[in-house]
Amino acid sequence: MNHHRRNILVFVALLVCARMALVLSLADAFGYGEEFAKSGAAKAMLDGLGLPHHVLNYAYHEGGGFLVSHLEALGFLLLGPCVLVVKLVAIAFAITTLVVGAWMVAEHVSVRAAYVFATFFVLAPETFQRVSLLSLGTHVEACVFILLAFHFTTRVVRGDGSPNRAAIWLGLVGGFGCYVGLQMPPVLLVCGIAVLATLRGKVLLGVVVRGLAGFVIGAIPLWWMMSKIGVGGVYIYRASGAEGRPGFFESLPQLVAPILNSRDPLTWAQTIGFVAVIAWGLALRRSRMQWILLGYLLVFAIGWGASGFVLKYDGTWFYLLRLVPPWLVVTILAAIGVDTLFARGGTARVLALIVCATAVLSGVVGFVRLAGEGRPASPRENFDILLHTRGYSHQEYILQVEWHFAGSAEDKARVFLRSKDDPALLVPEIANALYSVHSAYASDEIKNRTLDDVLPQLESVFGANHDLALLGLGMLVHGNWEFDFPAAYARIESLPEKLREPLAESLGRAGRGPAFRTDRLSRHLEVVPPERWHDAWWRGIGWRLHKTFRLRPDLARHAIASLPENARAPATLGWERARRLDWIE
Repeated sequence: MNHHRRNILVFVALLVCARMALVLSLADAFGYGEEFAKSGAAKAMLDGLGLPHHVLNYAYHEGGGFLVSHLEALGFLLLGPCVLVVKLVAIAFAITTLVVGAWMVAEHVSVRAAYVFATFFVLAPETFQRVSLLSLGTHVEACVFILLAFHFTTRVVRGDGSPNRAAIWLGLVGGFGCYVGLQMPPVLLVCGIAVLATLRGKVLLGVVVRGLAGFVIGAIPLWWMMSKIGVGGVYIYRASGAEGRPGFFESLPQLVAPILNSRDPLTWAQTIGFVAVIAWGLALRRSRMQWILLGYLLVFAIGWGASGFVLKYDGTWFYLLRLVPPWLVVTILAAIGVDTLFARGGTARVLALIVCATAVLSGVVGFVRLAGEGRPASPRENFDILLHTRGYSHQEYILQVEWHFAGSAEDKARVFLRSKDDPALLVPEIANALYSVHSAYASDEIKNRTLDDVLPQLESVFGANHDLALLGLGMLVHGNWEFDFPAAYARIESLPEKLREPLAESLGRAGRGPAFRTDRLSRHLEVVPPERWHDAWWRGIGWRLHKTFRLRPDLARHAIASLPENARAPATLGWERARRLDWIE
């Protein structure tokens, strides 16, 4: 093993130690609900639901998510369907991204620039340390193929070696990258422009032919998916709501909104430093790779503004998920700039060292802050929680997948009941997804369904467990997102006696939005239920507290301790029941 490879392995070891330290401290890098929905696909693969394999994909246009689901399924076979497996898959992709990025920068710039990039990646800003621990398949994972595309494009346009061989590899990674997600097409646009602007004649023809051949082969998983569902394999379905989204010039500022809204001086210092070394480095070096990466940033900004998918920045860290590829490109450009200025010496070298020190300090502070917000003093107990807590969500998964195949809600419920889990866990989540909370893809018939429409169907669908299904109908009792508690309890009082208590508990279980949004929990805890349904409501609240703090029983206990004294016992009972169901022996 040569010296350079050994040093890269040192950076890999540092990355693993840093990210595993965050995982074992239970830092806030577990909460994004879609992550456990995609691992729900892994659980479905192992349970055998009797559906065609492609139907199990969480989102048809996100092949990267399906790739992650397969890897998680393998992990579930080895370690059980636990949260730890989900995090290990995320760390594996982070390692691959680091290695590919360092390989690319070392070959096309310098070994020193590769080490600077690796340092910036390991000690990334706090938000990107979080994001690198989410196993979603379409963000950090997509960067592996994006960097490979840039790497082989630079080989093609550089002119030395064999451009035809590099073109085949460019096509292969580009084709598979298009299956992984929609981050790849703008990358290929920039790569194509770079090739057309650089090569001429027979050389260009050979590169184009081989690149297209490689693309056709690399995109075989995409062709397979499109053979099953047509353009749904590349098309993001949006039923409504486009009128409320910002336009092009409203969207562009959202690219930098997280920086503009930051009050952290290190964030501003690192941003200004990166801009300085990127600009100065470009003025001095002007390499093809720099221009390719800058071209990508321009195309990304245009696509960002024109996409119609941009939401206003709300201060939450997972807003930055879609910005992972451009952040990575900016990081590489900064590493190139640092290397260029360091080699120049004098004032330029001083600036390069200051920027490096600022980035490292920012990463260390972010790491310490993240770990400190978890439970760094209890790694053994935390490891036990990671190994024994279910790493998937039936409700989140079913909500997305149920529209992938035809049939009534009753037919679909029978399919999902084939999952191998305790009915007390499974049945309420199926009922919640199919009868209580409708997805954006639901028909008007489903969206307009009422409690009176659903109740007569439960016994025939869930049999002896129909009482468990009532626990998942809280949103339907509410009338979906209205949260008119007096009206909801009046509705319960009008129903047969045997239905009332589980439906009262279901109201406590139904929170205001995704369970991982702790900022929405306080309003739910302020509700004062009718005395008759006091215990049922607070049992539901206990269940909700577990869903919000699945990996942090200390925070759940703290929340229960803050409740009125007469609410603590039923809330504790609901929380303990939920935790037992979520625990893998």
